[in-house]
Order: sequence, then structure tokens, then C-alpha cells
Amino acid sequence: MRSSLIITLVVCLSLTSCKKPELRPQPRLSPSPMNLRPGSGAVSLEMPPGATSMNFKGSLEANKEAQFVVGAEQGAVFMAHALTPEHDLDIAVYRADTGGRITDEQPSNPAFFMARLPATLGYLVLLRSTGDATPYTLEIEVPFRQFFDQTRSVEVTNSAPANAVIEYLAPPSKAISAELTNAMPGAYLTVRALGGKQLLRAEENKHTFSGGPDREGEGVVISVNQGATEGSFTLKVAEK
Repeated sequence: MRSSLIITLVVCLSLTSCKKPELRPQPRLSPSPMNLRPGSGAVSLEMPPGATSMNFKGSLEANKEAQFVVGAEQGAVFMAHALTPEHDLDIAVYRADTGGRITDEQPSNPAFFMARLPATLGYLVLLRSTGDATPYTLEIEVPFRQFFDQTRSVEVTNSAPANAVIEYLAPPSKAISAELTNAMPGAYLTVRALGGKQLLRAEENKHTFSGGPDREGEGVVISVNQGATEGSFTLKVAEK
């Protein structure tokens, strides 16, 4: 793998679990507490060895909350999102040891959390809902981090199993270009703003993208969708 700029890599083992719909915050709740420790009903989650993402499916009663504890390392980029058929759930993250709330680096959408973690320890993820009881899927990603240099571009060569999705989080910029080359038949790109807006939707054999998010400075996630055949690919990304 060769890189010349900061980029974040996520390897997902399920195509369906890694597709990111538009984020749909639920009706506003009162603010989440500023300090909270895990309760007796908190569910412990463990990232599979070598993986950088995982999903948990559950159900939430009306006006109730759910708690999860996940271990992560200092400096890791931690992303969490809980999807439901109607409204994505409000989400907040806390240190499990002191109960101190972690500041969300993407505060514009309460249904999506992202932050760089301050210490190696367990973290409490809090989901809250209003209205009717609902099923949900909690998605947690702790992607690898890589680094850009002064060229403001990157070329990455990687391989993936069939039906995998590999995601790259480009740093905030006005606009980027992306090109997928040397890929297996059926592989294609999808692109979304970090806040959830789709910039390039799923379309088989779509190999190029040029554009950026509506909000200047918002990150962009570039996904390589591997398709039905295992194999390698090359992704070139540059700031415009």
C-alpha cells in the first residue's frame, strides 16, 4: 500500500451492512447527560480480531435507552450510528471509567458520532429513542489511519474478498477526485459526505467521482464496493 496523504481505511465484511443511507435524525430530545457511567444493563461489545467495524441488531422500547461498552485505543477515530426504519437514534459516547462525555467532532447530526479517542479504555455508547418501539442496527467503526504528504493526493493498492466494502475517509476539503482502476468486474465506487449525504450512489461499474460536500470542511467517505469476485484494486484520490 502506498500513500501520500491522511486517509482512513475501513474494511467491512458485509456489503449490506456497510451501505450508508441518508441520516434521518429523530424528533429532538432533551440533551444527553454530560456525565454517565455504564448501568447494570449495558451490553459489552468486542470488535472481531483484525476487523475495524461491527454491527449489533436490537430493539428499543418507546422513550427508552440502550447502553453498550466498547474497548478502543487512544487516538483511534471512533464512529457510531444507529439506524431504524423511521428515525436514526440520538447517540452519545462517554468514558466508561469516569463517565465524562466525549465531544462529538460532527455535532451537526445527533444520529452520527465521530471523535478521536483520548485514552485506551472502554467507552459507553448511549442510544436514546422517542415515539414507538423500534428495531435498530448499531454500526461501530474504528478505522485505520494513514497519512498524506505535500502532494495532496494518494494512490492505494489493496485487495478484498467478494462482496466486501473498503471505506476511505478523506480529510476535510472543498472537493476531491477519485478513480478506481485495476479492479475486478462488478466493482464500483460510492461516495458520501461524513454527515451522511450520498454524493455518488451505488451504480455498477462506476469508477470515477469528482465533487465535494455541501458544507465546506466536511469529510468525505469513499467506498470501494468489491462485487462478487475476490481480487485487488487501485484507488487514486486527490484534492481539487
